[in-house]
Amino acid sequence: MPLWSFGILFAANFLMMIPFMMAMSHAVDGGSAPSLPNFAWYFVVMFGLGILLYAAAIVRRLRDSGRSPSWALMPLPFIAFSTVGMSMMFHSPFEGTPPDMRLFQWLFISNGLYMITLIALVVLLAMPSAPEQPDRSD
Repeated sequence: MPLWSFGILFAANFLMMIPFMMAMSHAVDGGSAPSLPNFAWYFVVMFGLGILLYAAAIVRRLRDSGRSPSWALMPLPFIAFSTVGMSMMFHSPFEGTPPDMRLFQWLFISNGLYMITLIALVVLLAMPSAPEQPDRSD
C-alpha cells in the first residue's frame, strides 16, 4: 500500500506541476509570474492527500500486525509543536526582533523526539503480521 500511495502522489504531483512550470517559464521569458495563492492551495491539497494515503497505509499495516492504530499518532504532537514553533521562529526576524534561542532549543528537542517516535513507528510497521484468527461466527 505505501508504494501505491507514493505512486499516486508522484503522478499527481507531476501532473499538477506541469502548468506551474509552464507559467514559470513564461515568467522567465518576460511574462507575469504565476499566482502564488493558487500554488499554495496546490501544496495544501497535495499535503492533505499525502497524509490521508499514508495514514491509511499505516493504520492498515498496524492492524495487520495485530497492533492498535493509535500507535500512528505517536509522532504527531512533536511535528505539530515543531510546525508552530518554526513559523514563530522565522516570523520574528521580520518583526525586527532577534530569534528566540530558547524556542530553538525546544524545537531541537522536539525534532529529536519526533525522530525517535518515527523510528519506533517504523519498527512497529516492520514487525511480522499477526496470524489470522479463524472466524467463529457459526
